[in-house]
Amino acid sequence: MAGFQQGMRTDPLLQGTEQIGIGHSWGYQNLTSSEIYGADYDKSISLSGAGMQEDWVPDADTAYSNYVYGADALHRTQNIPGGLVWDGNVPGKHDSFTQHKYYRPNRGTKLPDISMEDHSLIASDSADNAEALEDMYREVTE
Repeated sequence: MAGFQQGMRTDPLLQGTEQIGIGHSWGYQNLTSSEIYGADYDKSISLSGAGMQEDWVPDADTAYSNYVYGADALHRTQNIPGGLVWDGNVPGKHDSFTQHKYYRPNRGTKLPDISMEDHSLIASDSADNAEALEDMYREVTE
């Protein structure tokens, strides 16, 4: 990814454009790992991102954001005390990230949202994800 991104920065048609990386779940770990190897993003957006490698350091010139549903299965395990997931080095707990947390309406049932559905929802075009998609669109086009 780092080599591809660096190539985009040298392309005459793309070199002046904003470089935005977006990753869902484990894919976000790949995005932040590419920064370790020289990738440079203007904006880096986590969609319920898994975590960052131990030697990852946020770039002061990159705007980091994390979009997640509160009932998301991964998000819930990332909040277990003691840092069991990625030793606590996760987008939802890192100071470099602007947090965007969403909750789906319970629709009158007594049971909470299904955690795995919420994990996938943040990266979908479902009508239930409209608010998050609108917020992401605003961030990407600002």
